[in-house]
Order: sequence, then C-alpha cells, then structure tokens
Amino acid sequence: MRVIESANEDVVIAEFLRGEWQSTRFAGKLKKIVSKLDLAPTLIQRPNVADAGENKWRRLVMAQFRGWGVGKELFEHFPKNVVWHEVELTKKDVSDLYTIDYSYWNEMSGDSRRVSDVAEAVRRGQLVFGVPNNNFLSAAETWATNGIKARIILVGKTLHGPFVVLEGHVRAVGFVLAGNHAPPLIRAYAGVSSKLDRWMKLS
Repeated sequence: MRVIESANEDVVIAEFLRGEWQSTRFAGKLKKIVSKLDLAPTLIQRPNVADAGENKWRRLVMAQFRGWGVGKELFEHFPKNVVWHEVELTKKDVSDLYTIDYSYWNEMSGDSRRVSDVAEAVRRGQLVFGVPNNNFLSAAETWATNGIKARIILVGKTLHGPFVVLEGHVRAVGFVLAGNHAPPLIRAYAGVSSKLDRWMKLS
C-alpha cells in the first residue's frame, strides 16, 4: 500500500455514503433517511466537501444510517480521532484485507475473514444463508470493464496493517475476482488508530 496524501473525515464520510447509495443491500435505508430529512439526493450523489453545511448534514445522515459518531451499529466501539489517508492499493493489498466480524462474512471466508477466501468461495459457487453471489460477479465484471469509481474504505492500527474493510466489501471481493482484468492499482481511503483493536476483532 502506498500513501498518497492525508484525507479528512468529511471526505471519507462523503465517500462512504456514495458507496452505500449504490449498494443493493443498504441503499434503500439510506434513501429513506435522506428523504425523511428532506435532503436532496445530490448531497450523497455529488457531494461538495468544501461546503460546511453539506458536511454537517452528511454527518447527521451517517449517524442515523450506520451509527457514525454515536457508537452504534457498524460504529460500535469505533474510536474517535482516526487519522485518514488517501492510498493506492495493489491486487495483493486488496486480497490481504479482512472483512468485518459479521456472520455472513465469517461463513463465506471459513472464519478467516480474508477477502481472498471470500473470493475463492464465490468461485466455488458457495452460498451462505441462501444469499446469491450475483453482486460479487457483477462487481468483478464492472472492474474488468469500466472500473468502479467508489473507493474502498479500510482501517487498521498502523499503516503497516492488517486492515479491515469498513465500506466496500463487495467491491473488494469483486476486484480480487476480476484478477488480471481489473486495473493493477486502485485508490482507497485508509484510517489508522491504535485504539481500533476492539472494533477490528482480529485477535
């Protein structure tokens, strides 16, 4: 992994929401929250991170959507003051990522939580909880054609890893599945904090 430059929370939040807006699993909930708050979809689709007002609204959406900043849901035990970086990932970097500690990913990976093992399970045609693998295959096809613009977001205790995917699991697995048909390098956001142990659950 190569660090390109520093990033801030507003950029990461905007990218997180942009990625989830395209998710078949989470988009419905996100769109309901945006509608309930009477916000324009462009706040998520075409974010302006230089606008402080927009950033404030996106933080509120993130809190209601996934528990950001309030220690709930995905962000339970997630530390404050994570240092963010824009990074460049190789195929090996993505293969070496870990998934979050969640029943579906644990089953798909054979409890290793390695993205590479999830990709191998998809290749074998393994299904977990009756969930089809279409999303992974579609992501792999998109990587092989036009590439995917939404960036994977990962976190670790140090820049030396290991890293756990915070957002973009399907895109990460799809990238591995695409193999040599995918771009050799992709951009991502990596957050670092020495206090991530309890959230990462790798030991």
